[in-house]
Amino acid sequence: FTQNIILKRHLKIHFVGKPYSCEVCEKKFNKMMNLKRHSKIHSGDKPYSCQICEKTFSQNNHLKRHLKIHSGEKSYSCEFCEMKFNRLESMKRHLNIHSEGKFYSCEVCEKKF
Repeated sequence: FTQNIILKRHLKIHFVGKPYSCEVCEKKFNKMMNLKRHSKIHSGDKPYSCQICEKTFSQNNHLKRHLKIHSGEKSYSCEFCEMKFNRLESMKRHLNIHSEGKFYSCEVCEKKF
């Protein structure tokens, strides 16, 4: 994490109530909708398929993200250099090279921002 306040906000995801639990892997969720979406991982249900390469996905948003690979669309730009990315997660990971080593890590999941 580049700022301690962001780390504190992130830590709430680990300690705020998550009443919905997956019966297969025991992962917990704060919303039933998120549990239902997660359950597709275990069922193998992948109703969304790419018309270009036939790869299948359990969620429509995963298919949409995948389609950017074929289109070459890169919607996310680094504010410090000219790099462009098709996924927000990739850009955020890239930003670490510009942060001069000022990282804050979550002690629960080891995620860095």
